[in-house]
Amino acid sequence: MTYWLVLILFVWPVTVSSEGCKFPTRWEGVWFQSGIRQSIVVQANRFSIKGKCLDSDGDKFLLSDEKKPCYRCVVIHEKHHNVLQYKETFCNEMGTLKTICPLITGDALLYSMFRETGNPMQCPFKPPYTFTYNRGHGDCKNPVSTVEACTQDSRLLIRYQACPDVEGSESALEEVECIAGWKEGSYRFLVGRVHHSNGIPMSTEDRFKCFIYERTTSQRQLKGSGVSGDVEYRVAQSGDATCSGLFSPLEGSRTMILKKETSETKCTFPLWLTEYQRWRTLDHGKTFTFLHHHNNSTLKLVSTTLDHAFTTQTIQTSHQFFYNQPLVAPLPGHEMKLTCQQEMEVAPYRFTTMAHYVTGCQSGYICLDFHRRANDLAELQMGQPSRRPEDACNPPNFDAHATDSITLVASKSDFRNCPFKGIYEIKKVSKSISWSDVSTISQGNNNPNLPVDLLTSDMHHQSPMMLTSTSPPSPKRHSSEHYEKSSDDWSVVYKKLQPDLPSLVKSRKNTSKEFGRLSEYGDDSDDGEVILRRVKRKGQRILNSKTTAEDECKLNLTSIMFSCGSADALELVAACPRIAHLRSAYKCHGGWKENGTVHQIISSDSPSAAGWRKLYCLTYVKWPPDRVQVSVYADNCNPDNNRTGVTAADEGLVLSFNISLSPSGETPCNEVNESSVVGSTLTVVAVAVGLLLMRQSSADR
Repeated sequence: MTYWLVLILFVWPVTVSSEGCKFPTRWEGVWFQSGIRQSIVVQANRFSIKGKCLDSDGDKFLLSDEKKPCYRCVVIHEKHHNVLQYKETFCNEMGTLKTICPLITGDALLYSMFRETGNPMQCPFKPPYTFTYNRGHGDCKNPVSTVEACTQDSRLLIRYQACPDVEGSESALEEVECIAGWKEGSYRFLVGRVHHSNGIPMSTEDRFKCFIYERTTSQRQLKGSGVSGDVEYRVAQSGDATCSGLFSPLEGSRTMILKKETSETKCTFPLWLTEYQRWRTLDHGKTFTFLHHHNNSTLKLVSTTLDHAFTTQTIQTSHQFFYNQPLVAPLPGHEMKLTCQQEMEVAPYRFTTMAHYVTGCQSGYICLDFHRRANDLAELQMGQPSRRPEDACNPPNFDAHATDSITLVASKSDFRNCPFKGIYEIKKVSKSISWSDVSTISQGNNNPNLPVDLLTSDMHHQSPMMLTSTSPPSPKRHSSEHYEKSSDDWSVVYKKLQPDLPSLVKSRKNTSKEFGRLSEYGDDSDDGEVILRRVKRKGQRILNSKTTAEDECKLNLTSIMFSCGSADALELVAACPRIAHLRSAYKCHGGWKENGTVHQIISSDSPSAAGWRKLYCLTYVKWPPDRVQVSVYADNCNPDNNRTGVTAADEGLVLSFNISLSPSGETPCNEVNESSVVGSTLTVVAVAVGLLLMRQSSADR
């Protein structure tokens, strides 16, 4: 009896607390620990490789092993949201929090856990730096290595140089993503995810590294010396994915001495560029923003589209980084920072600079050549990237006679007068456009002045313009006489599909019954829906390949109207038998003349789905005696103007046609307005007469 009483009293504390405790919710997640293959999961009261929490007191936790009947004390310290460090006892067959935890000695092993998917933090170092390093065989000092900035302040690019007289030194490129940092005593620690440039997949064990560092020059000493280049850090790096072996910045697998490079502003962009803080390309694919808080010395380029002409094959994934040549344009959704380094040419209407660029963790030098075309218009020529600044603005990296131009429009561009006034007949269309958005003009017969943009990029096709015109859809869910526009922007005309229906349903039972039900397009049964989906798929192929003669509407551009209604207004007018007039309205912006060609920017009055108004460039070339060739470009005013070949002239071209400036080719705006009023009046009278006749006919019945 005494034996069982003693046993119960000894085990009693563990049994009482068996309902357990929970780990802080901020610790929950998936963690990595060096030497353990599987990931560690911390959730509620479970520590996947250690056991279940039974009791806790501050940072001490009593865990019950789930595989064998034993207990251990784990003391856990949160160094950062992404880093936990702990010491532990051996697994004891019995005991309590108070009896087991004192067994942890001061020299017990310290284990580090890093959150596998932890969000990055701002790195403590602000490049650029030069540094020397030592891997145990002497200092590699010549050539010096460098630490460069990335566009994200959570990343650093470290370039190690090889010293021919130092064993163990090698040329290498590493990208470090900072995920955690904390202070311990007089030293600071940094945990980073490291990515190598060789493209070889890295294990999680190889990716995590720990750094210990100290700043050897204080801000007070800096102010007293007056030298900005005195900032110096001593850094030591761990050889594995732990921090346990780092006790001083002088000891580690690799030690480094970082010195801050002088980073004073070397030049600034001219006022005629920076007075408009934001510029954009015609297609809104790129936005250029001058950073005023950088004294107008830095330009930020954000790209929303992939520029295949400027990007190289640089691929970034969550686990690997492949470095090829630097990017000249950032990948979609990314940004590039361009800092003015050296003025190459400064003139009232031209500014050429050698700039340092950073995109992602790629960096180098590039030549930028700005041409002022109007107060709010400019053109930019960007060269090819260079590792050396002295090569950036010289061939083959940059040649003003062979480098393409990018047209830039200030975000607050004002409207300007259009170059002509009146209505001009469009003749000799050398390149047509195709417009086939059926849904937008489904009510075209009732609304001849639809707010559409005939020049929008999704209409650029070489084939003649076709419009499919139908009546408005019936209130019924499906109708044999009308089409219904579905959620995926597809339209089905039942009359077109009827001959093909038997082949779709002949393999089913009760074919005639189901065919009859489908032809009504009014049944909600599942079978009807199944067949309808099949009809939809086949109907899509039919509509893409052919249209019936009764639905085709060849749309011809008839005229272009300048300054009718307002001096900055421009309209394109098209017509077909089913739609009397289809108009696209635009606003004229600034322009310039170059080599006998007048360039002018216009903006559509019809906003895109994203809410912005599409921009185009119109060029006017006058030919004797009074003919003007008008060309419309969607991307740049001078697309590939320095390249030769037939395709170069047509790249980016949306539309090209002729107008005549002779008296016979021009109609004054007021005559058209008057005829429009008369036409509208006649239309109203005709409708009224028609209604009276219909009422009279009904009365006679």
